[in-house]
Amino acid sequence: MAFDLGNVMARKQEHECARLDDFEFRRKARAIRLLADRICAAGASDVDPAAEASRLALESFERVADRLRHRSAAGFSDPQWRREVARALDEARRSLILQVGDPAPHRLA
Repeated sequence: MAFDLGNVMARKQEHECARLDDFEFRRKARAIRLLADRICAAGASDVDPAAEASRLALESFERVADRLRHRSAAGFSDPQWRREVARALDEARRSLILQVGDPAPHRLA
């Protein structure tokens, strides 16, 4: 029986892609929750962070974030909103790394 390196690499690639896609989805869902929490704290009581995060299954991150921006009572300008989104994504990434570890691909030993 011969060792098939191509097959091993294909399986590794599938595993790594799925793992990285999962990490990216979780990061975006956490960022949406953080944005929704901030909007709720600013006075928009009709925003449900869990429901907003679940919209990512059907819509893009940008679309959900844009919807949150329009529901906000704070009236963010474009640069302010981009900073808020970047901060939420960064905070979500840091908390997710603490929970599940670094998303860097695992190397073959």
